[in-house]
Amino acid sequence: MRIISVVLCGAVLASVLGGCVTVQQQRNDAISAYQVGDYERSEALFNSVLLRKPIDAASYYYLGAIAHAKKQYVRAMQMYEQSLRARPAYQPALIGMEQVKADLGIEMYERLRTNPNLYSDSVVEE
Repeated sequence: MRIISVVLCGAVLASVLGGCVTVQQQRNDAISAYQVGDYERSEALFNSVLLRKPIDAASYYYLGAIAHAKKQYVRAMQMYEQSLRARPAYQPALIGMEQVKADLGIEMYERLRTNPNLYSDSVVEE
């Protein structure tokens, strides 16, 4: 009887642990969701990655890209900056910042960078 309970407990534990995904797998799922335009799922998955690995340049970059796609420029800039804090000179984040600058124009971009609290995304949306 004891052997059966040990085997049963082992099977339950294996099924629970088998459902666990690595941070890399979760990030890959989030990237896949992003690539097909499922921003809500992608954003939730990247936020979950950041709960497990708070310093992750790729996750912050993609959160910035999602915000950028939604024309939430202030949030996009903040996420790109977080990405660059995690990994200075991270090319995707640098490119994302340049794209935000191109979308907003240099004057608005500089205003937002120096004082993002003065502006809401609704002010800078097209």
